[in-house]
Amino acid sequence: MRALIIVTVLLTLPTVPAAAQSGACRISVTGLTFAPYRSLNASPTTNIGRLEVFCLPGEGSAAVPVVTLSAGRSGNYVDRTMTAGSSELHYNLYAEPTRRLVLGDGTAGTVAFPAPRTRTIGRASWPIFGVIPPGQRVPAGSYSDTLLIEVAF
Repeated sequence: MRALIIVTVLLTLPTVPAAAQSGACRISVTGLTFAPYRSLNASPTTNIGRLEVFCLPGEGSAAVPVVTLSAGRSGNYVDRTMTAGSSELHYNLYAEPTRRLVLGDGTAGTVAFPAPRTRTIGRASWPIFGVIPPGQRVPAGSYSDTLLIEVAF
């Protein structure tokens, strides 16, 4: 029997009141929607999202924005989970394609988004590498998680 499992990771940004901003940033996030997960597949399910930030620096703001990512609903950076009801599907997000650097806030074995290798003045862009490990036996359903991205500029 085959079951298709549709999974989505939503990356969201909290809004900051204009009075609290020292400069101005425009932020664009391409979320991760994984291909249907098949528990019998021996290969991980992967996808790439993207975060783009364009900041006009204000007085005392950082030259390069510092960007961090929350742990999601699981509260665990190194073992993130998407849920469908009470079922959990484990996944994670990485700063690079070799899957060694877990994206987070720089604590608990994670890294904040690294300084971009190339950028134009005020603009930075980062890929987000998403991976669902193979071999998880979970019921069919639509699995999701919501993470917050914090940009300090």
